[in-house]
Amino acid sequence: MSRQPQAASISEPAREAPFTSILYPGEATDGVHAHVPSATCLRDLGLDRILDGAASSPEIRTLFAMPLRDADAIRFRQEVMRELESAALQEAITSFRADLHAARVRLEGDREAGFPYARERAVLDAAVRYVRAVSRLAATLDGSSLTSRGLARLRQHLSRTVASAAFRSLADDSTRAASQLNALRYTLLIEGRSVTVAPFREADDLREEVVRLFGRFMQRPAPEVEVRPYLPAARSGVQAQVLRRLAALNPQPFEGLTRFATRHVDFVDPVLERVARELAFYLDYLRYIAPLREAGLAFCYPSMAGREVRCLGRDVFDLALAQRLVGKHQAVVPNDIELRGRERIVVVTGPNQGGKTTYARTYGQLHYLASLGFPVPGSEARLTPFDRLLTHFERGEAAQDLRGKLVDELTRLRDLLEVVTPETIVILNETFSSTTLADASFLGAKLLGRLSQLDLRAVFVTFVDALATFDAKTVSVVSTVDPDDPSIRTFRLLRRPADGAAHALTIARKHGVTFEQILERLSA
Repeated sequence: MSRQPQAASISEPAREAPFTSILYPGEATDGVHAHVPSATCLRDLGLDRILDGAASSPEIRTLFAMPLRDADAIRFRQEVMRELESAALQEAITSFRADLHAARVRLEGDREAGFPYARERAVLDAAVRYVRAVSRLAATLDGSSLTSRGLARLRQHLSRTVASAAFRSLADDSTRAASQLNALRYTLLIEGRSVTVAPFREADDLREEVVRLFGRFMQRPAPEVEVRPYLPAARSGVQAQVLRRLAALNPQPFEGLTRFATRHVDFVDPVLERVARELAFYLDYLRYIAPLREAGLAFCYPSMAGREVRCLGRDVFDLALAQRLVGKHQAVVPNDIELRGRERIVVVTGPNQGGKTTYARTYGQLHYLASLGFPVPGSEARLTPFDRLLTHFERGEAAQDLRGKLVDELTRLRDLLEVVTPETIVILNETFSSTTLADASFLGAKLLGRLSQLDLRAVFVTFVDALATFDAKTVSVVSTVDPDDPSIRTFRLLRRPADGAAHALTIARKHGVTFEQILERLSA
């Protein structure tokens, strides 16, 4: 179907790289991907539930697990995603994908040996679907004001395809062959076990007579009957004999069908097939977040910096948790995330069950979803891509592990620190919680020192308040409670000094167990 390229003269300008994918700005994809996160990392951050829930196929699930580190490649996908939010464009893309899939099914479908013209008719049906899919989408995109590089290049590829001699020949030949077959009319006489196929013979239309006799029993108008053309799926010995007799009576249409199937082989453009599959990457995610948008939750396209470290998220939330809460008609509490200047590490403290782990997951999800080119939960976001996304979450002690929980933590941290770079993002949750306060303070300070030295971005959820002011690169974020009732969590996390002791004192005062209150009761 494609034309043979002509040799370019030395004076000719360099030609644009051929269009091959709707997911990447260029033909080569080397260097644009970040490291694929481990299954453990995706599970720690709740991303496994998001990706599993959004993906419509294993192929798309695999693509969801391939984050990008190149800012321009991410912006390329954002451009496509923005335009695919148009309902009209989504409908056109969905119809295109359905027709292309139907064409492939017919080309690769089962063929019953010996059934006449089954393969030939399947090829013709596939061609009709393919021509319709390509022509309709080309017309839709031609009539659209496209600004994304991806869809603009798809439009250009479709225009070239539709204008090519091979496609025009396929369209003309398939129309002619289908019209000839659809115009066939014949008479079928059935008497007992005898079936006779004869040339068409004009006869009285009995529909009016049937309506006259039985119309009084009809409570609603008779439905329109769709007259379907021959389908090769209808298989039986009798049908095969009828078809052979029909071909003998009308050789020209069937000879045309045979010529068509012989002439047109492998007419489906592999680039369009690939693009049709890749478009599900965008449509699946838009479908996944649609209920949350309908519930009033904000999504935005983050601004992606090249090398400058930026991290800002307004009204961000845990997407996996939000899916569950919205399904139960419960409120979603958004938060803000921000790093300023040289700040790199967020230390999260506060009471248990106050949203600290959710905050850490949100930080990881925000960067990961942005790296795929998706709109992220929140009203505003400014981020920088990463090369790796790593997690270190508290693990339960395994009975078969004889090393002990602390040794296991230190071993996993050693493995983590061996691969990190300044472009890595690390999420640490309740690290060293199995140790004493003194040990957790000592080990936590050593760990933060190493992370700060590497100048990487990290979130560290801890019960050690002293770590929140480790150095100038450290930001303190605290989960808050209701000031009137400290037992009620607000699930709001704010930038402010750690106040674990103050919170404990408030709780103790509420229950009358402060040192002064106890002394007062004893003296009384």
